[in-house]
Amino acid sequence: MLTKRPRVLGASALAGLLVVVVIAGFFWLRDSDGPTSVPSCSWQLRVRGHPEGGQAGLVRCYLRALAANSAAGLLTVADGANAPVRITKASFAHAQDARSGLAIATFIPNQIASDVSDVIIVFADGARESLEIDLANPSSGRSWRLVIGSPAGQ
Repeated sequence: MLTKRPRVLGASALAGLLVVVVIAGFFWLRDSDGPTSVPSCSWQLRVRGHPEGGQAGLVRCYLRALAANSAAGLLTVADGANAPVRITKASFAHAQDARSGLAIATFIPNQIASDVSDVIIVFADGARESLEIDLANPSSGRSWRLVIGSPAGQ
């Protein structure tokens, strides 16, 4: 007859391991230099130029959040690594344009700094927007974020 002791020991070991993983994750996130991946979304977009890893997906997320009037979505794609970002009414200036149909994004790499690019978005209704894309975490080549919003506190 089997006793319950092996099950209890196994459950205790699993619970202890889970606690260690959670604590290690907390300290890793707290000490990290910022994001290490790029958000990617499904949204219609015609891409021109040569976007670096994840930049086209980042712009798709931006357009989707813009069209949905989602401040949380815009915060997800905003470069808040150096200072907190505030999304204001002005951040939604092109919301109607984003809903107008297929946009074209032209990606232009910076000739001087490899951690910065520009993107020019031409919306279906003809409106244009020019944005800067920065690496939010210098130690990760896949942490692109858009320079949008305004610094919190201003």
